[in-house]
Amino acid sequence: MPEQLPAPAALGARLELLAKLVEDYEKIRFPFEKPDPIDAIVFRMEQQGLRQKDIANLLLAAEIIVKSDPSFRLEIAGDGPLREELVRLCHERKLGQIVKFLGEVRDIPALLERASLFVLPSRSEGISLTLLEAMARGLPVVATQVGGNPEVVISGQTGLLVPSRDPAALAGAVLQMRSNFDDALLMGRAGRRRVEDHFDIRAMIARYERLYLDLRSRHRTTENRERGMVSG
Repeated sequence: MPEQLPAPAALGARLELLAKLVEDYEKIRFPFEKPDPIDAIVFRMEQQGLRQKDIANLLLAAEIIVKSDPSFRLEIAGDGPLREELVRLCHERKLGQIVKFLGEVRDIPALLERASLFVLPSRSEGISLTLLEAMARGLPVVATQVGGNPEVVISGQTGLLVPSRDPAALAGAVLQMRSNFDDALLMGRAGRRRVEDHFDIRAMIARYERLYLDLRSRHRTTENRERGMVSG
């Protein structure tokens, strides 16, 4: 099957987000100094992306977490065709006071800045840009051990990795982060250093910019051909 490429508009928005991250890069000073009850995650808006991100697994983990840590609160950014299903699961598990669905959020850096922890419960991943963004902010991260995540996160040093589709393991890792704040803070700082040392954000932006321009050119060529067919 041919590779599914993102629309130029979607990639352009992502490019702007990354550019803002670079602009603020030297201003980042690990914004949290004490545990914050709000944890934030980010997921895609396409149906395939929602399934892949496995938000349902995180909701099941949240049900376990609040039994040990009633102060836990979760904010989920994003929107899409599975939102109603996830909201229903939330109510079934009596998580209505614990979980907040934010809908589409354009200023992801601002959301990450006020979070105390980033969780990526995916079933599969490439190199996650949101994971890199969170680590660049100095946030402690919990992610599943799939795809490119182990390349980004060194478990126990720059974050914690757990098996996918395992709510108990995910809950355990989140609770570990929240109950050992000093260790979590050190992991967040080590994560930021790893992003700086091994994932050159500026080089990534340059690559995405080239892809964006190439996609825009391809879309324009396709549109011109379709216009030619109609007019002919």
